[in-house]
Formats: sequence, structure tokens, C-alpha cells
Amino acid sequence: MKDAFIGIDLGTSSVKISLVDVSRTLLNTTTRTYGLNIGKDGMAEQNPQEWVDAVLDGLGGATSKVRVVPGRG
Repeated sequence: MKDAFIGIDLGTSSVKISLVDVSRTLLNTTTRTYGLNIGKDGMAEQNPQEWVDAVLDGLGGATSKVRVVPGRG
């Protein structure tokens, strides 16, 4: 098993999670979307729990096709 790193890019409407090895080879990537509520006053709101849920689900998706071994550090 190669050492690998997970990158998490939390954006306005989605989170992108990438798994790369130490030589910067992309092993897998996944995207999960979440809602953006815009009120009548034009203010935008989000539920932070949706961010957490999307990240956790995305981590499962990004690592689903590779064998993951906990870090040794």
C-alpha cells in the first residue's frame, strides 16, 4: 500500500474530496453537493451539518476503490 493524502475542498454548493499518493498521482476523487437557501432578502444560508454529512459521505466515496490502512505516525 502506498502512502496517500486526502484533500478536502469545501465550496459554496459542494465538497470535492481527492485522494493522492506521495508522487501526486490522483487515486480517486468524488464530489458531494449540498443546499444553499436564499431568502427573500437575498441573504444566503446553509446548514453546517450538511457540510459535515457531505464530507463524511465523500470520504467513503473517495476511499471506496482503494485499500486504506491507518497512518503509522
